[in-house]
Amino acid sequence: MKLLLSLLIVLGTAGAVALVHEGEPEETLTTAAIEKAKDAEYFQMRIPGRDGSCKLIKRGPVDASQSQLELGENCSALMPRLAEARYWRERDAGDVTLLADDGRTIVEFFPGDGVAYESYSPETPLIALTAQ
Repeated sequence: MKLLLSLLIVLGTAGAVALVHEGEPEETLTTAAIEKAKDAEYFQMRIPGRDGSCKLIKRGPVDASQSQLELGENCSALMPRLAEARYWRERDAGDVTLLADDGRTIVEFFPGDGVAYESYSPETPLIALTAQ
């Protein structure tokens, strides 16, 4: 009987806590990183397992969804194909694509988990962008 009473008290407490938190927005690291990234112009790029990092700067807009991109000096050393990236394109869903002058996709990112963006194409290496 004591075990049943203890169980009811624990369940009742858990239910009360759930009711108190119901309706309150929960901010996570991902939500905070995405919100910060929306208006950011400066990003730090890191590739896990590789030494160093570099800066990416989203410059003036070319059109409604595309901006000029400036790469820091270490970017092409971290990933040589980044030397071709000239534009930052954002989609409504929050995805970001780095494009070459001729429109080719260099890297594609989605809003990240604890960082502003994580790459999904190419599949390797994984690239993380953090809003500065």
